[in-house]
Amino acid sequence: MSKIDEPQTLADLEKLALSSTNYMNSSYWTTGSERDITLSNNFSAFDVYTIKPRVLVDVSTCDLSWNGWSLPVGYAPSGSQGLAHADGELATARAARAKNIPMVLSSYSSQALEDVVEAAGNQAPEFLQLYIFRDRKTTAEFVERAYRAGVKALLVTVDTPVLGKRPKLVKSKYKLPNHLDYGNFRGTPNAVRDPIQLINDKLELGKDTTETLSQNELDASLTWEDISWLKSITKGKMEIWLKGILTAEDTIKAIENGGVDGIWVSNHGGRQLDSAPGTLDMLPEIVHAARVIKGKTPKEFGIHIDGGVRTGSDIFKAIALGADFVWVGRPVIYGLSYDGQRGVELMTDILANELRITMQLSGVTHIKDIGPEYLLTWGPRFFPLKSNL
Repeated sequence: MSKIDEPQTLADLEKLALSSTNYMNSSYWTTGSERDITLSNNFSAFDVYTIKPRVLVDVSTCDLSWNGWSLPVGYAPSGSQGLAHADGELATARAARAKNIPMVLSSYSSQALEDVVEAAGNQAPEFLQLYIFRDRKTTAEFVERAYRAGVKALLVTVDTPVLGKRPKLVKSKYKLPNHLDYGNFRGTPNAVRDPIQLINDKLELGKDTTETLSQNELDASLTWEDISWLKSITKGKMEIWLKGILTAEDTIKAIENGGVDGIWVSNHGGRQLDSAPGTLDMLPEIVHAARVIKGKTPKEFGIHIDGGVRTGSDIFKAIALGADFVWVGRPVIYGLSYDGQRGVELMTDILANELRITMQLSGVTHIKDIGPEYLLTWGPRFFPLKSNL
């Protein structure tokens, strides 16, 4: 296939991926929660901002690198990548290494952490996405494995005390195929199971889905004290970040009470609370809370973002509003489904090319020079009815 016949945008890649898979897989990849309002907000939030270009700037060379990576972009955690390609996370890890892009491994990955590290030439993922399970022993053992494997930071998902209602997954009767499992918990006595599948299993049996089946499932009782517990078992050997922060108030708590190394502005890809704002909607107030109210520098407290990023201009806007790093999730899956490792690399190349063009047409030659002065907006879409700040 010539390059002219290949996908030219991430939208092209998504269309090809979804057209070549079954309904269950496409439902799993594309679903939001309830009416998909949050999912929609993630995309439309970017449309509030336009870019103000500067002209007569020498943009013959443009440096996209950032903090040792080739792009200010990474591969966000996505579970069960074996649904998209036989190699699953192994292919993603190889693409990450080839493109010098950071990767986050999901707790619910198809491949075991140690196998992913080996596939990447003994290079561990930058983060391990972590759920604090009801069984703390399972959590602690997983953290120890991550440390031994060379993982530098834990990315604790904090927006999932319970699972958001995802009717599309019920209608598709989502269930992990028999040839797949969760590699990180393979062979353990109390194997961790996907809560989505647990809910569907209960519905098929006519059982109440508000009850849980296993001590290893998601813990609805998590508080800031549990973050302190996690810090106590890592003993400063690994960074701790929180994924799922959406407000300035929780950002300040993360700094004051959590003492964590950074946060991900995220709403779980629109799969948890419906009617939540888009992540980009909340980024300005979160950046203000961390940088102005608390006076934290990016080295002291990182602010990363995911949700709705599909173009190079989306990346530009997120960085201009104060994000230190940008992550993509579903596009990785679409790349995998399209052509395994090569598909993920193609997805990365598309974003890199678009970001370069956006920067050059905006009169910017380095990521560090992208700031809010390059954006124009008619104002925030949402105004808080009450704030404690």
